[in-house]
Amino acid sequence: MTVEGAECGLESLLALENIPEKDLKILDLQPPDIVAAWQRGDIDASYVWQPNLSKLQKDGGTVLISSADLAKKGIITADLGVVRTEFAGQYPDVVKRYIAVLDEAVKTYRSDPENAIKALAKELNITPEETAAAVKELIWLDSSEQRSPKYLGTTDNPGDFARILKESADFAVSQKKITSAPDLATFQKSLLTKAL
Repeated sequence: MTVEGAECGLESLLALENIPEKDLKILDLQPPDIVAAWQRGDIDASYVWQPNLSKLQKDGGTVLISSADLAKKGIITADLGVVRTEFAGQYPDVVKRYIAVLDEAVKTYRSDPENAIKALAKELNITPEETAAAVKELIWLDSSEQRSPKYLGTTDNPGDFARILKESADFAVSQKKITSAPDLATFQKSLLTKAL
């Protein structure tokens, strides 16, 4: 998840719960800076993800709401890979290999979670136990599953994710974060929904 995705999730939650942003001081910090600010006592709360979430919890933090909880309220957060259309057109094999590596990671996690967690723990520099807890918070989809109607859909049958992106963009407009948002068709056309 990007910092912008976390900010949108937080702002959406505040709006849903009728908590005025003016009543809070919201800081846009990178995750490691969030941990440092928390440890100094400079902040009272944060919207952050692993591995930094575990660091806050070790230092007395408590999870008030998760992205899974937000999803049940219709506020979706996701990790996205973004590539320019021109790049994808010029280097389709690079895009295909990138997707294949992601698919391999999902399949490895599913077939050998213990070793996948050990490798991921090393990469994230947290314990395997923390990593195991973190990966349970995620939905692991390979590229074929991402083409389901619930997510990206197909070229002929766009999925729900384009609508979610459109709603997020419209929300950003309402919060004066951006000046305008593309129409739904633009989001639908921009998603890679065909098999490479």
